This record gives sequence, structure tokens and C-alpha cells, in this order.
Amino acid sequence: MSSATFRRAATLASALAALALAPTDDATAQASCGFHHVNPDHHEGAVALYTHCADSFILIRVDHSNGYSYHRCVVPWGSVPFFRNEGVTNAYYVPITPDTMVVNGQRLCRSQQPPV
Repeated sequence: MSSATFRRAATLASALAALALAPTDDATAQASCGFHHVNPDHHEGAVALYTHCADSFILIRVDHSNGYSYHRCVVPWGSVPFFRNEGVTNAYYVPITPDTMVVNGQRLCRSQQPPV
């Protein structure tokens, strides 16, 4: 086999392997950290998600189209869905420690979080 033929075969094999391993839309959305838009057909009607990709509890600020905003706690490796009728325009990490509690040995987010 000539070196040119070998290079073409190696390039074709690499391209086919990349296609076989390419993530689907759902896998891409699940692997995306932070705020991202998603296909509502694949996420129970959610049009966006905030996905936290770490082993810590965090606080995010959620902004709405009407100017309203609030803080929300996100559990380690958790995702927060947002739906069309909510009017959420953005959600992002804020460097404020979220309020948590321990119930039956499990750490959970409190319903009330520090104000915006």
C-alpha cells in the first residue's frame, strides 16, 4: 500500500469513527454545563436548562424577560429546567453560598435562598 493510499484510508477511518462517536442532541444538551437552550420535544417541554457540572451546591441567578430575577440553589450534577411560559432569558452562577440543610443524613437545598 502506498503512503498516499494509507493516509486516505486512515483519514476515512478517522472520519467514520468520529461520526460513530458523535453525540446526539440529547447527549450534547446533557453534557453542556451552564445555561443552554434545548429541544422541548426531548426535555419534557423545557426550552432551556441550567446544568451544574461539579460536586458542589451552587447558587444561580435566574433572569426573566419582565425584569424579575431570583436566586435558585442547584444540587451537585443537577439540572434545572425552564419552560416557555416562564419567560426566563438567562441563568448563571453567582458566587454566593446557597442555603442548604441536612434531612435524614442527606444535604438538600432550602426553599428560601439569599435575595438578589
